[in-house]
Amino acid sequence: MRRCLCFVLAVVAISVFVAPAVAEGDGEEIDPKSLPWDRAHVQLGGFLAAMDSGLRFSSSTAGVGVILDVEEALGLDETQVAFRFDGAYRFTKNRKHKFDVTWFSMNRSADRTLGPDEEIVIPDPDDPDGEIVLTDTTIESKFNYDIFKLKYKYSFLLDQRVDVFVGGGLYVMPIEFGIGEQGSTATDESITAPLPVLSAGVNVALAEKWFLRQEFDLMYLKISGFTGRISDFNLGLERTLTKSISLGLGVESLAISVEAETSSDSPGVDFAGSVEFQYVGLQFYLRGRF
Repeated sequence: MRRCLCFVLAVVAISVFVAPAVAEGDGEEIDPKSLPWDRAHVQLGGFLAAMDSGLRFSSSTAGVGVILDVEEALGLDETQVAFRFDGAYRFTKNRKHKFDVTWFSMNRSADRTLGPDEEIVIPDPDDPDGEIVLTDTTIESKFNYDIFKLKYKYSFLLDQRVDVFVGGGLYVMPIEFGIGEQGSTATDESITAPLPVLSAGVNVALAEKWFLRQEFDLMYLKISGFTGRISDFNLGLERTLTKSISLGLGVESLAISVEAETSSDSPGVDFAGSVEFQYVGLQFYLRGRF
């Protein structure tokens, strides 16, 4: 909710720039080639994320309703640096229609020794109604995921000062996680759930070489025993270095929750339970414009 409010306030504030731009362009046909917005770009950078993740297993006996904090309980790193790729292409002459793609990957694994007073309960893969209690032993765990963002955007306002757009697309997220005693991963599950999102955003030319970029994605889907939620806010400041190269600094706040009541009825989900993770990430990148 806080992210939504921040985005709405930001759009209201930027409307101060939009009104003069619209008035100035009334009755004039703008040459798309004269606009400061790239026809196409490739963006490469590093992404530093602070993460908070949780797992819940569902069975008749094991872990029902209990969220396992994977950073605290399993010893997985709370921060990680990853490579990130972004790209976009405006495929019409007026440059109002755009397709863009984002990809990055987070892979974490850890070993942790449980004390005699600690225990972790996981489902027994050989018995749907059974459970395995891990205590006073060394456990191995992993929590890996890729995020692919594939989106179409339409710029309903595009001029020298602003690019205001709406759109939609898919978040495709292959997620793998496993927990077990050292040398034997008892629980090894996966999810590949394409989740649809709606997008809105605004880019502002602050000055000749400075750009402010904002975007917000939102989704809630509940169907056939499957529930998915996404809230993703991006804010970036970019400085043009040369005619074709820019340097940028961005912040992203993402929260994702995927829940399946039964593994058999949920598309792309091989387990019953829930996976949720959120992060706040800082990105440094170079953008090549074409």
